[in-house]
Amino acid sequence: MIKYIFILTTIISGCANKSSDIKLQGSIDTLIQVVHQNDLSILYNVSIKPREYSIESEKQIVRFQVRLNKKTFSIPVFDGDIPFSKGNYFDLFAYYQLKNIHNRDSAIIQGKDYSDRVMGLYRVLKVHEILGGLPNVGELVIFKLLDGSQILFIPDTSKIFNNKWKESVYLSSKKIDKNLYIINK
Repeated sequence: MIKYIFILTTIISGCANKSSDIKLQGSIDTLIQVVHQNDLSILYNVSIKPREYSIESEKQIVRFQVRLNKKTFSIPVFDGDIPFSKGNYFDLFAYYQLKNIHNRDSAIIQGKDYSDRVMGLYRVLKVHEILGGLPNVGELVIFKLLDGSQILFIPDTSKIFNNKWKESVYLSSKKIDKNLYIINK
């Protein structure tokens, strides 16, 4: 009897691992396709992390973070159920003032366009989190998947200047495409 339970457990475990591997490969294939078809430089300074996310529910994102001139700004996501009053646009105005846009209405229009482009890429990528804005490391974007794996987008390895990070993370990753590297959980 114990022998049968062991065999059944082994089979179930093997099936679960194959399912997980198939999902990971699907995520990798999607990332490769999106990287080849889009300019991801818009994500170099962007960090997106959903809140209150579970497998059963939709990702809930009301804002994302952007780094500019050593400052971090919260930019609203303009779609969805969350209404914004004229006075509640997070750091949108401060962000666009650094880009020499001083008119509130122009900042809202520019912010909505920027937010739509960033969130459009996020949805197409089908990743859990995006971690850009790593000025102490270099020019790269980290995509975090639900299974704990991380995909690194590094278009030019010479622009990674943090040697400690290079040794501990980049060199331990596995290259999966021209500009993509994976770190398994």
